[in-house]
Amino acid sequence: MYESYYRFRRQPFSPTPDPEFLCKSAIHQKALEELLRGVRRREGMLLLTGDVGTGKTTTTRALLGLLDRDMFTALGANPPQ
Repeated sequence: MYESYYRFRRQPFSPTPDPEFLCKSAIHQKALEELLRGVRRREGMLLLTGDVGTGKTTTTRALLGLLDRDMFTALGANPPQ
């Protein structure tokens, strides 16, 4: 529908956030840098919080894309309320 109108090659609004469509704002970049720093320092558990729709999952998926494939990671998204 809108994909053809705007000539999107991929759907930017899928149920599973795609890191390629991460908003590259200063605050998102800072969050990504801090998360990466925490991983590199082996800080154990890292927590990213924010309102619904602010890019937490997409930022986290971008982080996972930067890590070595042999690194053990766990992602808890949308925990029960």
